[in-house]
Amino acid sequence: MNDYFHQIFKLNCDNKHVDSLVDVTSIDFKKGWIERKPPKNDDETEPSFPGEYASKPQSSFCMKVPNGNYLVTMTFSSDSCDSMTTVKANNGHIVLKDVHVKKRGTRKLSFTSRVDDYLLKLALLPEIKGDLSVEVELVSSMPTIFLAGDSTMTDDSSSMYPFTGWGQMFSLFLSNQIAVANHAKSGRSSRSFIEEGRLDKIWKDTKRGDILMIQFSHNDEKPDERGTDPKTTFPAYLMEYIVGARERGVTPVLITPMHRRFFDEGGKVKDTHGPYIKAIEKLSIEESVPLIPLDRKSKELYEKLGVEGSKKLFMWLQENEYPNFAEALEDNTHFNVEGAVELACLVAESIQEENIQSLIKYLKLKEFQTEEPPL
Repeated sequence: MNDYFHQIFKLNCDNKHVDSLVDVTSIDFKKGWIERKPPKNDDETEPSFPGEYASKPQSSFCMKVPNGNYLVTMTFSSDSCDSMTTVKANNGHIVLKDVHVKKRGTRKLSFTSRVDDYLLKLALLPEIKGDLSVEVELVSSMPTIFLAGDSTMTDDSSSMYPFTGWGQMFSLFLSNQIAVANHAKSGRSSRSFIEEGRLDKIWKDTKRGDILMIQFSHNDEKPDERGTDPKTTFPAYLMEYIVGARERGVTPVLITPMHRRFFDEGGKVKDTHGPYIKAIEKLSIEESVPLIPLDRKSKELYEKLGVEGSKKLFMWLQENEYPNFAEALEDNTHFNVEGAVELACLVAESIQEENIQSLIKYLKLKEFQTEEPPL
């Protein structure tokens, strides 16, 4: 056990009673359980809480803790009936999915969670009828996967729900021996991510043995200040990630961009990334950097589902389908929860298929139902 920080607390989910809790008065949340309105925009300075990542927002539990990687062990006890719940942590990360607890039964499960804002945040969706014991342990030696990328990878704000980046769902496919720190941000290119100091922020937190997964292209293709040239500046910027990682004993992994949902008349996915994919592949070979071919994997998935079936992965919404979106939406780039889970699964499958040694030992591949539990 790590003796720097270790805490056990018990909750009664019927009345949200807290028996033992690290002080959270500095954020003025009564006994740790919070109920509030989600932020009104995607401002990264406005915190989101896991209970808000739902069609009907629910309470979140918040502990004030030191920053770092945590092993969280939850013991679920159901009393009067069978229970089914999903556990979300921090910025909507699904860490335990469809946990079934039989009547008068008990289940004990563990997961990891990365804390960068001194708050460990948890939510049960839906809340269970019974007792819940949570043990929290800071594990300083635990390695971290750092994610650098754009909106298709990012932790979306709860105000944007059900917009979901695959990085929010990646922990589902990993063991409790590694944590995920998602630094991806909407609208960023390989260039603007560096110019805004986001890569420097990653370097401040990395240690030898960590992993950096890099996915850019969508915004590098834009004809504005974010844009890069696929033959010159794009690979040059990517080299900054690769060289910086290796200098710090961190393993870089390149990811080709997933395709947008655009089909030709024959039902085949159109390649809108073109030379950027080739640039990533070329750099991977030249610099001996492991590569996850998400372009190929996403193409296979979209074409398998078809023109209509693939819509279920993306942000296609009807009017007032979700509280955050009054108007209908047809977005062929960004994913909903189901789509993000599917893309995270493709990443995990690719790690196995490409035999990426730095990551394969941390995989927890299994079949997941991608529908959210009823809220």
